[in-house]
Amino acid sequence: MTKPNISPEEIIKRYLLFIISLFVSALGVAITKRGELGVSPISSVANILSYKFEFLTIGSWLIVWNCILIAGQIIILRRNFQPIQLLQVPLSFLFGWFTDFGMWIASFIPVTSYPIQLILVVAGVTILGFGISLSVIANVIMNSGEAFVKAISDSIHREFGIVKITFDVTVLQ
Repeated sequence: MTKPNISPEEIIKRYLLFIISLFVSALGVAITKRGELGVSPISSVANILSYKFEFLTIGSWLIVWNCILIAGQIIILRRNFQPIQLLQVPLSFLFGWFTDFGMWIASFIPVTSYPIQLILVVAGVTILGFGISLSVIANVIMNSGEAFVKAISDSIHREFGIVKITFDVTVLQ
């Protein structure tokens, strides 16, 4: 979360880094999806919906899913929801658009065998992890998935890690 004593220039740099982290993370999601061996838990809902309802892309479904998670935070936290967290909405749109762009980039990668699929999944997970680390370095706002889990964790007074694992397993069902 942004600290009040940080200069406006520093805040701009951090948000730019966060936007870069969104692009890198979205590219990781797209490359992993291209491997067709599965996606990260937080992307799994949008991935399934993109197969079931093909009128929207995975990026569009990610926007919808992230907005549902933001609405969930508002419902869970009520008065404790901080208005700055509404920045998650436009950032969710960016992430969805970046994912669709990443899907377009990944579409040029020929997937001809299982070893290629494995390479794509490993590459995608690595890229996604790098993107997530950039968002942690930026230290400005949580993405909607983690913020939703934190809202649950805070409201039920349970450790974030336990709630995160439970959430990830639940969305995979």
